[in-house]
Amino acid sequence: MKKHVVIDTDPGVDDALALILALRSPELQVEAVTTVNGNTGLKQCTENALRVLEIVGLPNPPPVARGAQRPIMRKPFPSVSVHGRDGLGEVSFRTTRSGKKIYPRPRLRAVQKRAAETICELGARYAGELVIVTLGPLTNLALALRHDRKLARNIKEIIAMGGAYSVSGNVTPAAEFNFFCDPEAAHEVIASGIPITLVGLDVTLQARLSRHSLMSATRKRTKLNRFLRDSTERVMNFYRERQGYDGFCPHDALAVMVAIDRGVVGTRRIHVQIETEGKLASGMSVADLRPYARGRTGEPNADVALFVDAARFERFLLERITDS
Repeated sequence: MKKHVVIDTDPGVDDALALILALRSPELQVEAVTTVNGNTGLKQCTENALRVLEIVGLPNPPPVARGAQRPIMRKPFPSVSVHGRDGLGEVSFRTTRSGKKIYPRPRLRAVQKRAAETICELGARYAGELVIVTLGPLTNLALALRHDRKLARNIKEIIAMGGAYSVSGNVTPAAEFNFFCDPEAAHEVIASGIPITLVGLDVTLQARLSRHSLMSATRKRTKLNRFLRDSTERVMNFYRERQGYDGFCPHDALAVMVAIDRGVVGTRRIHVQIETEGKLASGMSVADLRPYARGRTGEPNADVALFVDAARFERFLLERITDS
């Protein structure tokens, strides 16, 4: 039986691969794609989501609903250095020799209904069955929970790419990007009582996609394969220059795979809180990993992914997202 899912995203190169994975996986029924400010601005994120849907070419693509233009209390924090000016490795600037754009603006359009309202309506429609997969800051979901108090009972599970629990952050020594961008939203969502699986840097930094593997899997000349090569080139160059690895970590794709096949990760049920006030640790996901309590702590409230079958992930991802 297919899972009814909403993909909440801020595309982002890794978001694009994650979205392709979700759309091409028969285990999932993507009921909607909601966009949020994150890797780039909301307008560009929405255009990127529409572009990915157009490239995948489904006969009946899910609706795309625009969400929050900024975090609940903070200024936007785009990731231009990694994902490029357009968030998709600057594919929107690529042209043919004659100057024609290779990736013109998508013809698909977002719906008028906003993301929070869309999430609430789908929660009511699929009460107890809806899974929310979040690939960016948790602003949209926090706003939806504020909008409809019944939503927390309607959502079956949240699978969130976010946090760093036993490893360092990637924006600050303490914080991972998605939670750093909107720690207040992350705090509200984790404290909501909805069953949540947190797929953070502990596992996503291990779940890599090598350039060689991607190039080998995309030899067939198709529109999708070309997009996969073009959109990942910049971020792979970034990883090679900064980390010496010829490839990159498609963080968000692992969260989608967990929605498809939970066995790819090993989780531990623990208590997690998000730091919202710290000067040095804002956005930090504080996880109580102690084998025994040395003081008062909350009850476990999240399943945190701490182990991953990285080789299995790469094989699965390439099988699903490429045209072989």
